[in-house]
Amino acid sequence: AKTSCSLTAPFAVVGSIGVVTQIPNFQRFLNEHKIDAYLMTAGDYKRTIDVIGDVTEEGKAKLTEQLDDIHVAFKDHVALARPKLRENMEQVGTGENWLAVQAKEKGLVDEIMTSDEYLESICSEYDIIEILEKKEQRRGDLARLMGDSMGAAAASLKSVAERVKATAEAPERTPPAMAIV
Repeated sequence: AKTSCSLTAPFAVVGSIGVVTQIPNFQRFLNEHKIDAYLMTAGDYKRTIDVIGDVTEEGKAKLTEQLDDIHVAFKDHVALARPKLRENMEQVGTGENWLAVQAKEKGLVDEIMTSDEYLESICSEYDIIEILEKKEQRRGDLARLMGDSMGAAAASLKSVAERVKATAEAPERTPPAMAIV
């Protein structure tokens, strides 16, 4: 059975096992401008801090407690996916980021290589295919200004050029009558 292996590019930033929230609060602005804003909830902690309500010490403490609970759950999830980090989680679960080499030293990744290097390493085991997206050729500024009339003029000119070329390649044929309008 194959084991999973975590790879990262040499220039990657790895880590950030942490939790963050940011909530702007406009309560003072609303009060200064005599604007009433109402937020109705059911449950003591449905909204501990929000954009329009009063911010209380109790609300800040509860939100911090909730973030800490989420952080513990996140670290547990990471430890389940990477059991070798379980003993080291307090050192790597700080929300910090590390460059690839440091991340490998800390056990956050197993190998450092670019995606090209990885594909090269597995090409003997797997068929590697390349999928290309066909992009529409961008029209120049003049063509955009002229719109479809430019396309029609180009098509007419191409048609005339093809007829001239066909006539030059087969001189024994009588050239068809043509007119440029």
